Amino acid sequence: MFVQSNDWFYGLSGGGLALFNGSTPISGDMTSKLGLYDAGSEADTAPGTGEFQKPVQTPTQTNFGPPDPNTLVRTASFPGVTIPPASAIIRITVTPNP
Repeated sequence: MFVQSNDWFYGLSGGGLALFNGSTPISGDMTSKLGLYDAGSEADTAPGTGEFQKPVQTPTQTNFGPPDPNTLVRTASFPGVTIPPASAIIRITVTPNP
């Protein structure tokens, strides 16, 4: 989860990550496959603000804020806010097990 949000999360784009190319296991940096998404469960406020973002909730609270009018999962964005690319936060490296 992108903690300074209402319902944003990191995930693999394009339907996931194929771990094999035919019968050959993939390997290397797969960070480019990662994206930041909005779950569409709660209305957004700017990252790091708002009374409904996770840092100001109790650990067990979920769906605490007002509902998002757009319930589709989509790329996360907020008007006027530059969001760091996922690659600046997380790195994914795949190493086949011999």
